[in-house]
Amino acid sequence: MAPVEVRGGELVEALPASLLGQCVGNHQLVQYLGSGAMGTVYLARHVRIGQEVAIKVLHRTLAADPTLVRRFEQEARAVARTGHRNVPQIFDFGELGDGRSYFVMEYLRGRSLGKLLEQKPVLAPGLALGIAREVALALRAAHQAGVVHRDLKPENIFVLDEDPLRPAAKVLDFGIAKLQGGGGGAGGAGGNAGGARLTKIGLVQGTPQYIAPEQVEDAPDLDGRADLYALGVVMFEMLCGERPFVGETAELLVHHMRTEPPDPRARRPELPEPVAKIVLRCLSKRPAQRYRDADALIAAIDAADLRALAAAAARAAAAAAAGAGAGVGVGAGVEARGRGGARRAAREALV
Repeated sequence: MAPVEVRGGELVEALPASLLGQCVGNHQLVQYLGSGAMGTVYLARHVRIGQEVAIKVLHRTLAADPTLVRRFEQEARAVARTGHRNVPQIFDFGELGDGRSYFVMEYLRGRSLGKLLEQKPVLAPGLALGIAREVALALRAAHQAGVVHRDLKPENIFVLDEDPLRPAAKVLDFGIAKLQGGGGGAGGAGGNAGGARLTKIGLVQGTPQYIAPEQVEDAPDLDGRADLYALGVVMFEMLCGERPFVGETAELLVHHMRTEPPDPRARRPELPEPVAKIVLRCLSKRPAQRYRDADALIAAIDAADLRALAAAAARAAAAAAAGAGAGVGVGAGVEARGRGGARRAAREALV
């Protein structure tokens, strides 16, 4: 068995001393980026043109199991099959000299939504729904390609370093995705025999904090609406600074199946009603009561008018900052500081 170590609270396969600095095809592995259930991700650089990519290598401990090797290949196939700007591009797939599979994908600059929420636990409604819309676009493409992600969570959502007023995000880690036969929308049951076999290999079928009720029950007709439920949990977390349900694993699974989610406005009363309704509909226990597909969710987010939400948040923050400035004292200097603080607060409210 390969040696393991704890890194960032995770038990991961220790980096073989011989791997960093080695070439995989035309790319040299230069830095460890992270580790997941199936593999370790490295930053790699093309030896001639300097292009940076990310390379995911199957864990050594899994490489001897043909079923897990097929699942790793299925992850690459799921991402390639989705083919959308909100999902990382896959450039190549192959095997190392020791037989471990790997795939090459685009290197992203930014941070996971999980890291963003560590730094800023509560997001402005406009920003939260903007990120949710980006995720929904990725899910729409995946579901139309017959791919159900099944493990959507902040750590698998990557927020790019681009325009902070227009968030861009990509959905990562399709390691336990379900590939449905022949494509089809999120509402279709689908599921070919090969895909079904690969989804029953003993791996955790999702993350307890974000898992849909039908996923807990291992429903055979699970479809893309399970991903919409998980996105509902993520939206709740972005807007309220906490998830709708807490507890140990068994408690969480029962909550997802039986406990009605709290209204986000109970945690954050100033949230606009349309925003709360979007979250609550995604968190419906029965798939039929959620949005029929990602397209319907995107339409609901657009109807909430993200620009109006951002403008309202900016006005509220500016008013609060102006009031705080005016309360400091009387005079032109104090008033000017109040106006400056209002402008800074308005910018912060947008991001």
